[in-house]
Amino acid sequence: MRQNWKFALMGTLAGAGLSVTTVWAGPEPIVDASKDKNVIEQKAERACDWYVSIGGGADFDYGSTEFNRGRTIPGAGGLAAIDLPSHDFKDIYDTNFFHIQTEIGYALGQHVELFGRFKYSEAGSQTTSGTVVRTIRGDLTMESDWGDYTSYGGELGLRYFFLSRRACIRPYVSFSGGATRVESINLTTRATNNFGPFATGDVVFDGRFYGNSVVATGTVLAGVEVPVTRCIAIGADAGLRYESKLTPDDGDLNRARFGGLGFPDLHKLNDNAGDRLVCPVTLYAKFRF
Repeated sequence: MRQNWKFALMGTLAGAGLSVTTVWAGPEPIVDASKDKNVIEQKAERACDWYVSIGGGADFDYGSTEFNRGRTIPGAGGLAAIDLPSHDFKDIYDTNFFHIQTEIGYALGQHVELFGRFKYSEAGSQTTSGTVVRTIRGDLTMESDWGDYTSYGGELGLRYFFLSRRACIRPYVSFSGGATRVESINLTTRATNNFGPFATGDVVFDGRFYGNSVVATGTVLAGVEVPVTRCIAIGADAGLRYESKLTPDDGDLNRARFGGLGFPDLHKLNDNAGDRLVCPVTLYAKFRF
């Protein structure tokens, strides 16, 4: 009985010692689990608000303006007259017009872009006919070759997208205006029959018809743009473009003679003419940064 009491006392003391040791050892250290995790920083995406685009296409004339005016002009004291048919750009340059262009612009939010566009356009001419000098001795018929058309200029404008940049397809409309320089255009006329001093193929007139011109331009387009990546897109548009009238150059026309016959009103052929109304069709690629 006494030994059992001793064992019980010893167990009690041992338990008390463990409790004291635990108290003096302090609380169990806290492990910072966050040290074992990789901290991932999210980088902000670039806005890609600036852009450059490069494109090209063709211009299709609506045939609603005159490149030169058709007239019957008397001359040589009433002994002769010259009939000149009217031509539009489609008659002279057909569908040979092509253009290349580049734009630089800035996006204002998700729907609006402001841009500046530079455009170069060129076309080769085709031969026209129908010009006739009528005299009391007979008629001289002629065909005409026109100089190539070359222009370059710029426009400032605004483009409105109906959908945000996250859309798969983004239809839009754009409005722009500016100025374009058109290089001078010459006219060469040849006889197509034998008459008086002229044989078939002889040059009857070779001179300037329009001088170097600076014309005002305005363009309205509708198009669609397809994002390829967040900062690259391709697109196409078409619409309406107007270029104001060309500057006449009458020096050579005023000096012209047809078999010695003068026609003082030839300068009226290019008066108040040479404007264009076309449908520009363009494919382009856009790179945002």
